[in-house]
Amino acid sequence: MEFFAIDDVVAQMEADLASAKGSARLTLLLELSWQLRQRDTKRALTLASEAKNLLADADLPTHQRQNMALRLLLIQGEAQWLFGDIGESLALAERALEGFSALNEAKGCADAHWLLAEIAHDQGDGARRDAAHEAMAVAAFEIDPVRFTVAQAACARFGAFRDVAAIKQRWGAHFTARSTLPLALEQHPAAACWIEFFLATIASLSSDYPQSIQHLSKTFTLALASGQQRRALIAAVNISDDFNNLNEYQAALEWMQRALSLARENGWPGIISLALTQTGETLRRLQRYDAAADMLHEALAIMTPLHASRNYCIALHVTGNIQLDRLQYTDALDTFRLLEQTSVTLAQADLLSIARCGQAQALLQLGQPQEALLAAQAALTNADAVRQIRPLRIMAQIHAHHTLPPPPNIAAPSAALHYLQKALNIAATITNYTIPADLLEAAADEHAKLGDTALAFQLAKQAIQVREKPRNQQPFNPAYAMQLAHQTEQARADAKRHRQVADTQAERAEMLQKNSDALEHLSAVGQEITMHLETQLICEVLNRHVHHLLDVYVFGISMLDQDGMGMHSIFGVIDGKPQPTIHFSLTDPNYFLTRCVRERREFLIDQDPAIEELRTHQFPTLSRLMSPLCIADKILGVISVQSLKRHAYGPREQMIFRTLSAYTAIALSNANAHGELAQAHRLQQKTQQKLVLQEKMAGLGTLTAGVAHEINNPANFAHVGAQNLRIDITEFEQFVTEIIATDEADGDDGTAEILRAFNQRFNRLSGNVSAILNGTERIKGIVRDLYTFTRLDEADRKTVHLAECLIATINLVRTTWQDKVEFIAELIDDPAIECQPALLNQVFMNLLVNGCQAIAEKQEQRQGDHLDHPDHPYSGKLWLRMRLNDEKNTLVIEFEDNGTGISADTQARIMEPFFTTKGVGKGTGLGLSMAYSIVQQHGGSLDIHSTPGVGSCFTIRLAVIS
Repeated sequence: MEFFAIDDVVAQMEADLASAKGSARLTLLLELSWQLRQRDTKRALTLASEAKNLLADADLPTHQRQNMALRLLLIQGEAQWLFGDIGESLALAERALEGFSALNEAKGCADAHWLLAEIAHDQGDGARRDAAHEAMAVAAFEIDPVRFTVAQAACARFGAFRDVAAIKQRWGAHFTARSTLPLALEQHPAAACWIEFFLATIASLSSDYPQSIQHLSKTFTLALASGQQRRALIAAVNISDDFNNLNEYQAALEWMQRALSLARENGWPGIISLALTQTGETLRRLQRYDAAADMLHEALAIMTPLHASRNYCIALHVTGNIQLDRLQYTDALDTFRLLEQTSVTLAQADLLSIARCGQAQALLQLGQPQEALLAAQAALTNADAVRQIRPLRIMAQIHAHHTLPPPPNIAAPSAALHYLQKALNIAATITNYTIPADLLEAAADEHAKLGDTALAFQLAKQAIQVREKPRNQQPFNPAYAMQLAHQTEQARADAKRHRQVADTQAERAEMLQKNSDALEHLSAVGQEITMHLETQLICEVLNRHVHHLLDVYVFGISMLDQDGMGMHSIFGVIDGKPQPTIHFSLTDPNYFLTRCVRERREFLIDQDPAIEELRTHQFPTLSRLMSPLCIADKILGVISVQSLKRHAYGPREQMIFRTLSAYTAIALSNANAHGELAQAHRLQQKTQQKLVLQEKMAGLGTLTAGVAHEINNPANFAHVGAQNLRIDITEFEQFVTEIIATDEADGDDGTAEILRAFNQRFNRLSGNVSAILNGTERIKGIVRDLYTFTRLDEADRKTVHLAECLIATINLVRTTWQDKVEFIAELIDDPAIECQPALLNQVFMNLLVNGCQAIAEKQEQRQGDHLDHPDHPYSGKLWLRMRLNDEKNTLVIEFEDNGTGISADTQARIMEPFFTTKGVGKGTGLGLSMAYSIVQQHGGSLDIHSTPGVGSCFTIRLAVIS
């Protein structure tokens, strides 16, 4: 099997396929789908699918069957790669390589290595790409000169990006001397295409852009002739880049328009993004920054999965240039630093030079001349002639505006002029290169500063001539550009002619195959839709296939309601646009859909549009076909298609539609059964979670009650002891007072002083005893609140009044937050509620603590921003309100704070499990989720209203006992 066949061979395959049968058709399908994998990827997949179905029933030797199956796998893998699914493509390519290796199929191994190399290149893995190319060359050695030469040329081309001089010395003469190649190989476009591509790369990296364009134009023509559409598009993009380097933007845009048109036609995201990037660069050079930025934005979005590829680096390069042009220097510096990192990883010397040069320009504009000079000097390393001009220009700018040490071996009156002269000398060596006007103007300015007005005038005149050149109207070398366009159009015309010949021959056999193909397609559709267990997915798959099988303007599926009295649409599209759900009554006489269900029979309507029933609809369909969806004696709903044409559904279409209806009924029945099973499973999980939560709460209650009991006993001992001590102190004080009074009566003059000293000591002792009693009272209060909070005796649903629960919870929270938060309880109503108090206490605790945390966070923010003023300090407040609603059937409990508030985006997700705005280690994201679940278990609701910077209010609504 050829690697890439020429158009004439493919056209003959198309012609032979029309009349081929049996094993001959299978072989042709396989070969043709392989050759169409880039010419027409979608059709290649269709033919490969047919080949796969025939292969399943074909009587072939095991080795041949396995070889064919692996080739089909490789076709699918290349299609996935082209359409951007890198992961799936890589898996398929690796499976194919493993299989071909086991069969010892050298060509299959070579092709698998080729696809793996392309994937590795898009992933930015240069080492894996080069290894795959070398493995391809080894596999194809001595068995296929085309594959072997393509692998060699690819190895050489990518090696040139690392060291162009070394690669040119090693491979240049080998590929240039065509006489050393076999005659058949020299004439084969697939191999010649890659040789020209390699030579173009060498020329471009050596700044010989006209020579590069010549080789690339041959690459483009040869790639189209051999079905390598992707290589042709890349060649067109590179031609545009070469024209940009020659400052010939009109020619660049013409090639980019051609490349972008072909890329969008094929629908390959990687090539589309590359074409967008290069078009954006050309527009940037023409100072159309908005249009360029739009193209780069689209390109980077498409290439997000390929962020480590060379194409992504090129997009970064152009993005950085646009940012520089727009004076966005900080953004540009970040972009070029990212480009430098990726370029080092990919070992891309040219992109590394570009990245460092971009950094130098950004750093210069950001006022960092020393750093800019170092970056510009680094950009000169391993840069080609054209890419040396820009860093030299920047180095001249640095020295012109900043006082820095002059360069060694300075050969001009000033450092700035030294670098400008070097840039002009290099530019003069580049064939057909237009010296940029800004370089000429900068040199003129420096000569004028040094007093050389004559030379300054001459350089300024040259700059004016460059700027006045109508670059946006006249392409570089018009005759040469016309020649390239003629070669391109001739190649496309030849390909189109070959296809037309094949199509004419195929028409004779098309009708013979049509019914057979439809049945095979229906079988594949049936397998696809019955493997799904989601109703929406089943409908989408049907919608995709029904448009390929029938003429459809309106497609819909409706299902019976659970009560069997009506029907509602579950899927509907009109001209590809989704439609809202519609409900039908089964007794409605105006709809054939309801008659179809009531009478359990198919309806075909093909009438004049003037009929009233048709005029009542908003869409002017003239043919309608509908069928009931039945499983045994059970009817599920109805499926319908409608067309704008009359007589759109003949016997063949009706047969297809009945088959689709049967598959749909089976698939929807399976989906319903799966849904019921899933619902039962969810109910079981919910019940299990509820039991686990109850067990956890019971365990928490037991633990809390035990701790409270252990605290309560010693607290009682201390309290009783302090009370007895107070009594003893009082009695002793009375005793001492009586003694002193007796001494005073006997005429002792010192008793008054003794009494004062004694009272001071006893007052202090009495104060300490009072403090002990107050502390023990508080401990006993906390214990009571803990008992109330856990409600261990009320783990099951009880009829309670919640005021006591709320007050106990507030008391517990207040012990921690009383210094920062003022708690305001407004418990207006306290009706009886049937609930699980322990669970609701958890909800109350969570909401109160969240409010306190929001207040504390706001206090910290205000202190950090110095917003508090002594005359207007911030006071954190948390209101807890409980009242009945106007109908007296719902208890409303509000937890309102004046804390930080919550943004709208956060409010939308705040009840999700594990969602938290707190830092790592400060929150699990389960508190509000559990609170929401507990309130729902009680048949209530938990809502939030919040304004950022003002505060939040959480509202619980619970039904009262009537």
